[in-house]
Order: sequence, then structure tokens, then C-alpha cells
Amino acid sequence: MTSYQILLSNKDSVLIFVDCSWAVKTEASSMDPRALAENWRSLADVAAIHDVPVIVTEFAKANSKPKGPFPPSSPLRVIAPLFRHTLNPWEEDAFVHSVAAMERQRLIIAGVHTEGAVSFAALSALQHGYDVYLVRDGIAGTTGHDHATASERMSQAGVVPVTLRQLELEWGREDASTKDGVYRTRSPKK
Repeated sequence: MTSYQILLSNKDSVLIFVDCSWAVKTEASSMDPRALAENWRSLADVAAIHDVPVIVTEFAKANSKPKGPFPPSSPLRVIAPLFRHTLNPWEEDAFVHSVAAMERQRLIIAGVHTEGAVSFAALSALQHGYDVYLVRDGIAGTTGHDHATASERMSQAGVVPVTLRQLELEWGREDASTKDGVYRTRSPKK
């Protein structure tokens, strides 16, 4: 038996979007870009409903203008992204300090490219002592092979795969009503 809570809680989680810009997602072909963007929106909604803090980080080459975390119609456009100039978010002081300031142990990661910045973020978070979860329907790689290989490597290192629906249920279980024997969660706003 473990000495810690196995189920995720909205009180111990931080959601991290890595390179979820509208322009970058079109470069990742392992998942339909429209479905990926919709999953990001739903994930953001679920996090907002359950008061899970969100960190958005975006790669911007030197002297280039960041593209923004989501299309203008997204509810996340109000979140100021942390721009970085390295592929690994953990190599940026602003990101490291933002994660530490949340004072939460479990990092939930979504984004692109599975084989690059997403895996760098996840594997480095493990090295920093965090419990790391990868939203499988919220990530995409450049190719299906890149995506699958990086996902497998992260799982072997200790990153735990989850889905958007699983997060919704785990974060929402404390809000659920079971008076009549029916488990309910608050659905994301559309």
C-alpha cells in the first residue's frame, strides 16, 4: 500500500500547456489538429471548473514574435504565456519559479511536440521530484511514430498517462453527488 493519494485531486494538481499555440499545432500530425484544439479547450474548461491552476509556456525563437497560446476565440487567451527560448521549459527560470510557486506535487501536461518539448518537460519534471501525468488526448507529435515512441519512453520513465475524461472524473469526484447512487460531475462549459 502506498503512503500517498493515488487518485488525482484538484487540490494537488497543476495543468501545464506546452507549446499549445494555434500555429504550432498544425505541425503535429499524429492527431487531427481540430480535435487536438478542441481537447485543449475542454481541458482548460475542466481545469477552470475544478479550480486547477494553469501554466502556459510557449517556445519563441530569438527575435521572433510569440504566436500566442490559442486562437483568438479561445477562453485561454487571457492567460499570459511564459515565453521561452529553449526547447525544455525547465531550462527557463520563469517556468521553474512558476511551477514551484504553485506548491503542488502533481503536474498534468498537454501540448505539442510529444517527442520534443512535451517529453523534455515531463522527464525534467520527474528529475525535479514531481509526479507527472501526460494527457494522452491532449498531446501530439510530428509523426505517429515520434508520438508513440516518446509516449512509451515517458511511461517507462514513470510518467503516468491519463485522458481528459479521466481528469474530469478524478478532479470532480469531490464535487460529485452520489445521494441517489449516481455519480455526477459538472460538465465543462461549451
